[in-house]
Amino acid sequence: MSETTKNKNQQKSMRQSRIEIIQILYKFIVLEREIDPAIAFEEFDFLNRFQLEKLDKIANNYEFIKKLIKINLSADWSFERLNPIIKAILINATYELFVLDKAIVINEALEIGKMFFDIEDFQTKKNLKFINACLQSVFNALVILEKRNRKLENPNEDK
Repeated sequence: MSETTKNKNQQKSMRQSRIEIIQILYKFIVLEREIDPAIAFEEFDFLNRFQLEKLDKIANNYEFIKKLIKINLSADWSFERLNPIIKAILINATYELFVLDKAIVINEALEIGKMFFDIEDFQTKKNLKFINACLQSVFNALVILEKRNRKLENPNEDK
């Protein structure tokens, strides 16, 4: 078994897996390329099956994820103006809000954000507050969407 194959088969921590996904998203964002799991698989030999599946789901839902983030930004912000690493963190975390507990997702996004920015810097603190507020808003929007969907599926439930 080659070293690369061994490394791919080793268990990664969830945080390490997230960081690697964020790094890949960052690259696609900076290069202004469409997220393509096949290209990512060729370019990043550390990806495992779980990460490829996650990237595929993010890619397939990218426009919806981006729209969710955009509509939950305050009037002072535009998605296009955001720092690419913040975009990557938000995209990954927004996807995770569909499958994981809100507290875990937001905490991980903030902890990973601290790794990419100087924690003592005032702008970093602003960025972390921004990430937190944006993800809280996205989560609240998802809760509302879920309630509406339930009402549409079961219109007699409230009666």
